[in-house]
Amino acid sequence: DFERAIAPMEQYASDIGLLYDQYPNHPHLLSESVYAQTAVLGLLNDAKSLSSTELEERVNKVVAAAEAAIQIAPNDREIIDAYSSAMYHGANAYMKSCRVFDALPLRKNAVSNARRALSLDPKNREYKDELAVTLTAAGDSLMNSVRIIEGIESYLEAIEIYEELLASDPENRYQQRQLLRTKIVLLV
Repeated sequence: DFERAIAPMEQYASDIGLLYDQYPNHPHLLSESVYAQTAVLGLLNDAKSLSSTELEERVNKVVAAAEAAIQIAPNDREIIDAYSSAMYHGANAYMKSCRVFDALPLRKNAVSNARRALSLDPKNREYKDELAVTLTAAGDSLMNSVRIIEGIESYLEAIEIYEELLASDPENRYQQRQLLRTKIVLLV
């Protein structure tokens, strides 16, 4: 029930913001201040169509929280993940509102930070999967903005990552579905 979840989620984001203001050096509160705003945006995006003003306000709030956190801890894996997630969900909100060109810079930032996270731990399967997910989403946005070659390149890189992940875990149904979905979209 998305509608009923909005008020408690907004209260949680507010509480995290107040705690972070009191303890700005607490590393978990820094990342959670980004995750909380991102969760509110994601929930609102799932629950309803946001007005143009509300969409802009919410995306700006998420991006500002992410930018502030990445400035404080640019090489912290949790912050990079929170930043990438904020960009991903901000872009999703723009895409739902048919603002494809507004989504593109956020998609680019999400991919860039997913790459950074993976470079900090190149063998981490979760980071590889996150990069593949962000590449697929970027491919979707690029194709919708008629940047076909770049979209195809993004999909192909995601496919390569999924195939690598499945080579060592062939029973992973989630990654099987993601690979199949990306291949189908690429064919269409």
